[in-house]
Amino acid sequence: MKTPLSRRYFLKQSTLATGTTLTAPLLSSCAGPARKSGTGDAAWLFQPTWESLAKPIRPLLLLAVACLAITANAAPSIRVACVGDSITYGSGLTNREQYSYPAWLGRWLGPEYDVRNFGVSGATLLHKGDRPYFKQKAHAAALAFKPDIVVILLGTNDSKHRGDGSLDADQAINNWRYRADYVPDYEALIAEFRTANLKAEVYVCLPPPSFPGRWGINGKTIHDEIIPMVKQVAKATNARVIDLYHALPDKTDLFPDTVHPNRAGAKLMAAAVYRALTGREPPGATGHGVESPRTWNAARSVTVVTQ
Repeated sequence: MKTPLSRRYFLKQSTLATGTTLTAPLLSSCAGPARKSGTGDAAWLFQPTWESLAKPIRPLLLLAVACLAITANAAPSIRVACVGDSITYGSGLTNREQYSYPAWLGRWLGPEYDVRNFGVSGATLLHKGDRPYFKQKAHAAALAFKPDIVVILLGTNDSKHRGDGSLDADQAINNWRYRADYVPDYEALIAEFRTANLKAEVYVCLPPPSFPGRWGINGKTIHDEIIPMVKQVAKATNARVIDLYHALPDKTDLFPDTVHPNRAGAKLMAAAVYRALTGREPPGATGHGVESPRTWNAARSVTVVTQ
């Protein structure tokens, strides 16, 4: 019975099609004991063994097995979506890719988390606002991300109205006239994320204070009206509350334009979010100082979604 070629290699004592005669010494590295030729049969120059055939590729096989084991045991990244307006986006910050609150959060959480910044400057929660979040590209991108954790910070721009005592409010848009829609629009946004990921954990943030506010954004409206509504939404939807209003000290120096936190303020916001997500103190978050990039632990880079 003829032995299959996959089990035995042979060579006739004749010239190959290329005109070159292949001899046994060239194949000795994978050959077994030579076999004597028989009369009228092909001349069997060598008979390789399984061990001799596997030896050259054994290191590669071991490496492949190790890689498969690491891949099988590695836990998938926990996807975190930071949804919000310019405060989330990091407007006013130099190098916001490094110093926005989602950037701080991503470094502290580490490489096991995939933290992405879906903030949009000027965005409102209100569908009838002057720049509704649900119409922005970041909204669609956040849903497509299917986050495991959603942190929503929206409401600051919803407070806009004229004659409120804030700075530069004379020509402000009147978003707050649609205040009756704030709660249902918020509940609709949460429902969208829970549809995208049935196991999504949703956190709603109490907006930070304004001192006193600008462009129609009003600190009094945020405190007296929006914050109670956010708490109402949290109760109705079983979302968790992150208090960013009291997380920031009552100091105007953290708000250069009276609305947007500086680096130190963004860091304090990130610390409050980190505590809510993990129940622990973030590394190196004490005080208002800003750490040097050289002191940061290795972590996944935070993606800032184009508005």
